[in-house]
Amino acid sequence: APLRDAAAPSLEEGWEPLRRANAPPDAIDLLSKVLVFAPQKRLTPLECLAHPFFDSLRSSSLRLPDSRPLPPLFALTAEEVAWGRELDVLHRVLPSQARVALRDGTPVTSANVSPLTSRGPSPGFSVQG
Repeated sequence: APLRDAAAPSLEEGWEPLRRANAPPDAIDLLSKVLVFAPQKRLTPLECLAHPFFDSLRSSSLRLPDSRPLPPLFALTAEEVAWGRELDVLHRVLPSQARVALRDGTPVTSANVSPLTSRGPSPGFSVQG
């Protein structure tokens, strides 16, 4: 049978070593949603960032090991902001202080940040070239 007709392999048994190693349940859940055979069923990059596994990065009190504040983690491009709105995940990706800034019209985007890459073009955007 052609590959496209093949049943998607199951990774369920493959998670057991992670469970035995006491991997955080959120990490196992995220991996199980990213390592999916069918591309259309995988999480997009922004959906990954919205996953609870990354919730601690949204805390305003989180610091680097040397007590310095984290670098700007949520400087999204204009395309990423539009994509996040279209996917309805922007409110879960951005920390509360960045959501307030975005709502108040303060830019949270950065022109010098490389855009996230995905399995294809972002929804609503066409490929130029």
